Amino acid sequence: MTASVLALAVVAPGAAGAAGAAGTAAADTTPITVQYANNDSANNGLFDVALQSTSPIASIQATLFSVAVQQDAATVTKFSLKSGTTTNGVWVPSRRVQLPGLGDYRIDLVVTDTAGDTLTDTGAGDYFYEVWTKFRNMVLSTRTVDITNDQVTMSGQLVGIWPGSGAAAPLNGYTVFLSNAFVEDNQVTTGVNGDFSGVETVTQTGVLQAIYSYDNNHPWYIFGSSREFLIAVRQSATRLVVTASPRLIPFNGGTSISGILLWDSPSGWLPLANEQVGATGCGLLAQQMTTDANGDFSAPVAGPLTSDCTIQAGWQSDDPFKKNATTSVSVMVVQPDSFSHFAAKLLSTGQVLAKGHMQFPNDVPGPVLVNIQFEPARTSGWTTVATGLTANWDGTGYAFRGKITPPGAGYWRAIFRDRPQFADANSAVVYVPA
Repeated sequence: MTASVLALAVVAPGAAGAAGAAGTAAADTTPITVQYANNDSANNGLFDVALQSTSPIASIQATLFSVAVQQDAATVTKFSLKSGTTTNGVWVPSRRVQLPGLGDYRIDLVVTDTAGDTLTDTGAGDYFYEVWTKFRNMVLSTRTVDITNDQVTMSGQLVGIWPGSGAAAPLNGYTVFLSNAFVEDNQVTTGVNGDFSGVETVTQTGVLQAIYSYDNNHPWYIFGSSREFLIAVRQSATRLVVTASPRLIPFNGGTSISGILLWDSPSGWLPLANEQVGATGCGLLAQQMTTDANGDFSAPVAGPLTSDCTIQAGWQSDDPFKKNATTSVSVMVVQPDSFSHFAAKLLSTGQVLAKGHMQFPNDVPGPVLVNIQFEPARTSGWTTVATGLTANWDGTGYAFRGKITPPGAGYWRAIFRDRPQFADANSAVVYVPA
């Protein structure tokens, strides 16, 4: 006998006596303790016995008592150390246990150690002598579905692993569930060779697997499942096009939006009818619009607007095969401005001094640049004679001034131009004689 194997024989039911008699050595005062006795997690033909003792374990006798027929079915006396030590370890039968039938068996133990201590534990645990179910040869028709093909065919074979031999045999007439990420929603029955095939409709990216659940018609055949297969949903693109009219808005003015909702169908881009498109921003408070038969929609005027803003629009798809769609459109509000004062006079140097003030009630451009124009007669047309006069705040407005050599007698004015976000402005017209 070695430290890891108890070399004792398997005897017939009722033939084994108490294992081990007390030796000449004095018995330890600390008893042998059974931590647990139950099925081995890696082999359905074995069971685990976890023991703790002061002296090394010398022998283990396990009598398996059939709960169904209320009598001893087999006695196992040959064990191997699975893990741990001979004083604190887990022991398993040295070979697969042979029992007359599947079912629940009570484990009765008689354990001795090298010091002569003996423990008798009737009902130390339960051993469920059962068939493990396994899936083999799994095949899927596709791993990706789309709007034109949303079904996956899953096929495979269901076999049972017998506890006495470890051999695999096909299971005929057993129910297999095809399970998506949410529910076991489809079932098929295995054929003579344990083969099965079924179709699963997939509407969302997730896993698909085959499952054998407990069946009252096949007791002691335990739950089994195939590996999980990730099925991806390929979504069709959608497009949301929104237009604001106008996009350049006068101060305190308004704008309205219109648009179209499309999806990329197998035959090209097509409208999405009777869908709800939402919009917000620029004074639109969660506006809901319904697309018509052509996918078109529109919203009422938003306003009055006093500053630039952006309208956000979106469509939430309720079709797992179509993507959501979002877009935005920005509008620009033209800020008000004006000339509050303009003067022009002839200096002794022969130049004309042009000066004035501009007012910006809201935003102010940086820098404020003013141009000076001249025309000899009111119908001859304006000519720009000075550009880029900088206007700076002086406490009463944005003041500007410039000295210009005059072409002669005529009319003078200041203008503010070329700032899209600000209104064009003209000053009063001043006549300066030669």
